Amino acid sequence: MKTLIGQEQEKKKDQIAATTAWEQHTARNKSIVTELFYGQLKSKVRCDTCGHESVRFDAFNMLSLPLPLESALHVTVTVILLDGSVPVQYGVRVAAEGTVLDLKRSVAERSGLPPDNGFDVRSKGKFAIQYYA
Repeated sequence: MKTLIGQEQEKKKDQIAATTAWEQHTARNKSIVTELFYGQLKSKVRCDTCGHESVRFDAFNMLSLPLPLESALHVTVTVILLDGSVPVQYGVRVAAEGTVLDLKRSVAERSGLPPDNGFDVRSKGKFAIQYYA
């Protein structure tokens, strides 16, 4: 286990190495693009056999990051009753891999309409559901 002084010394060595690596990179690649869109990445590799650690500082202009995937979609649906009443919009969440049946069930639950009656789902950029009583 490293002491606090040892950790501070290692941090100082890393700062010097990082500054040196960045200065070398910018000396070869001096441009507004480098200034705006490049960064520096520290990578540390440790040998399991002997315990030796290697530290590198590399310039990068792209960094891959995992993005969370939405498991549900928010859909705005207009319910049109055939009795001539005013259409009503509902916001429902459905599984991203869901089916039209899942959408119908969500709308029925949200609107209070019986789910077993007839529905007609139409899509023109937005969803409209006609409900047959």
